[in-house]
Amino acid sequence: MNIQAILSIIIVCSFVGLTGALVYIEASDVVNMQLGDNSFLDILKILVGVLAASMSQVLNYWFSRGGAEKK
Repeated sequence: MNIQAILSIIIVCSFVGLTGALVYIEASDVVNMQLGDNSFLDILKILVGVLAASMSQVLNYWFSRGGAEKK
């Protein structure tokens, strides 16, 4: 397995896991320390944004690679 595939798997799994964690934290007040104030949630939203950008790069690599090699 090449390094691109390993990095792609890590990025996709991280994106799915953090998105699930974000949904769980938003839906559950048990996780929140104080109702309405959660600094961890803000950091998690930033991390999801960064991973979303990485996710688009991964998809671009895998779906445009075949077209670039044919030229």
